[in-house]
Amino acid sequence: MKFLQALVKTVPDLENYKQGDDYCDGWGFVQCNADNTVAVALTGLALTKPSSLPDLPDDVDGAKVAMTSFAAKAMGELFLGTLPPSWGRLTQLQTLSVAGNNIGGTLPAEWKALTNLTKLVLCINQLSGTLPTDWKDLTALTELWLEDNQLSGTLPTDWKALTALTELWLGSNQLSGTLPTDWKDLTALKLLWLGGNQLSGTLPTDWKDLTALKLLWLDDNQLSGTLPTDWKALTALKRLSLEVNQLSGTLPTDWKDLTALAGLWLDHNQLSGTLPTDWKALTALTVLWLDDNQLSGSLPAAWSTMTQMRRMQLQKNNFCGCVPTAWKEMTEVRLTVDDSVSGDTCATTNACHMTSSSSSNESTCAVVNCVLCAPGSITECSLCASGYTLTDDSQCAS
Repeated sequence: MKFLQALVKTVPDLENYKQGDDYCDGWGFVQCNADNTVAVALTGLALTKPSSLPDLPDDVDGAKVAMTSFAAKAMGELFLGTLPPSWGRLTQLQTLSVAGNNIGGTLPAEWKALTNLTKLVLCINQLSGTLPTDWKDLTALTELWLEDNQLSGTLPTDWKALTALTELWLGSNQLSGTLPTDWKDLTALKLLWLGGNQLSGTLPTDWKDLTALKLLWLDDNQLSGTLPTDWKALTALKRLSLEVNQLSGTLPTDWKDLTALAGLWLDHNQLSGTLPTDWKALTALTVLWLDDNQLSGSLPAAWSTMTQMRRMQLQKNNFCGCVPTAWKEMTEVRLTVDDSVSGDTCATTNACHMTSSSSSNESTCAVVNCVLCAPGSITECSLCASGYTLTDDSQCAS
């Protein structure tokens, strides 16, 4: 009762809805359950006056406050203040959501005592400061939403103890430092969003153990190094976003095992090498962005198996040859490539350069879908691209 009285004082508009002294009877924002627990939901309340979360009075035993759920979502700019450290005494809380407000201040370390909390939603506010290491004690948490704030500092390695987490939203903050290798222990994670921060360092190979992951966003950071081949073990992945980083090296052929992938974003990096023919196994792909890298070689005709493809971006690379005619099998794709591989003269003006086996001089092969010209001739092929057969007249046929 004292908690609800304090709430009415810090959210003055609630006075307009209060009917009598019985909060369970006729006060629509409080739900009293048969098990004597209470759920408070302010969502939908039209605020006309500045409001905030109340401090828990000192004379209240938080463990006896039977509130298991509190929600004040999308209340707008008039919902101000900070997250009260005293709420760490509300140990019966199971879900807490105050997303989409104007709450500032830091994340209270005292909330580590909310050990029954399963869902904590604090996104889209003005929260600052660092991620409390002590929150490692919130071992019942399955969902933690902190995205779209002004949080800074590093990712706490000790959060590896949050092994019940299935969703962790930390994107669009100012977080820095590296990706903790020990987060490999978060094996229940299905969604991890770290995009839009200032994270650096390499992609931890040991994250291959996060085999439940379906959605992984690491885009728009400062990550470097290569793409870990061992991530081929993440076979549940449906979306993987690594765009806008400083990643280098080649595309791992073994990622062909990621057959559940529907979306893969690797654009705006420094990736090099050729497109792996074996990625033809990624038949669930609907979106593939590889633009703005340093990729080269020919476009694999074998990728024609990607018949679910809807959007493929390959521009701003160094591809040679032409768009394979076999790609017509991707009937619904919206393909963006450089003019050099799509023009009428791409076979001659953008032919792939190969070194003749009989000479150290580089020659230009004019045969479409040829990867190696016959010695001394640019109009005869000796080795066709994967998926093509060398004909009797030294051309490449599908």
